[in-house]
Amino acid sequence: MSNRPLTCDMVKDCPERVTHIGEKGYVYCAKHAPLRQGWERTRKLRAWEVKQLQEGKPLRSYDYRPQIGCTHDGRERE
Repeated sequence: MSNRPLTCDMVKDCPERVTHIGEKGYVYCAKHAPLRQGWERTRKLRAWEVKQLQEGKPLRSYDYRPQIGCTHDGRERE
């Protein structure tokens, strides 16, 4: 899979690296994520989530909680 560059959804052409995700699914850099407080919850992305997004794959959910039968990174157990 090819890695797509992730860009901040707050400001067009933001040069900063994406580090946060909002509850609506938008991604933000560390500079712009705090500005979303009051409008939506945001949290820091985990390394495996950044990789998954770069590969063009969706995340399971905003508020990730491990489920029985899943590994710590959300993959199904074999």
